[in-house]
Amino acid sequence: MPQEAAHPKGGDGNKLFFTTSDLMNTMNDVLEKMERPDDNFSPRFELQKRLPNGSTVKASEKDLKVADMETKFKQAGLEVEGLTTTKKIEWAKNQRLEGNQLYASKNFTQAIDVYLTCLV
Repeated sequence: MPQEAAHPKGGDGNKLFFTTSDLMNTMNDVLEKMERPDDNFSPRFELQKRLPNGSTVKASEKDLKVADMETKFKQAGLEVEGLTTTKKIEWAKNQRLEGNQLYASKNFTQAIDVYLTCLV
C-alpha cells in the first residue's frame, strides 16, 4: 500500500476514512453499552438536516451519504494541506495506485472513494 495514501488517524486499519456515519455509529455503540436507570429509554445520535427556514428534520440516507463523502474530501484535503505542488502530485499518484489495487481486489466502493479524493 502506498505510504502517503489518505488514512484517517485512529482508523481501524481496514477503512480508508472515518466518516460521519462511523462517528455516529461509534457514539451510538457507546451509548448502547452505558447503564441506564430506565431500560425503556435508549438515546441515539442521528444526523439532522437544516432546512431553509431554520428548522431541522432527520437526514435521509442520501443526505448521510453526501455527509460521508464531504468528510472523506475533508480528510483528503487535510492530508495534502501544506504539501508542495510536487508532493501533492506524488500523493495523487499514490492514491491512484492504491485505488488501482482496491479495484483489482474487487473492492469497488473504496476504490471509487480513493479515486474521488484525488480530485481534492
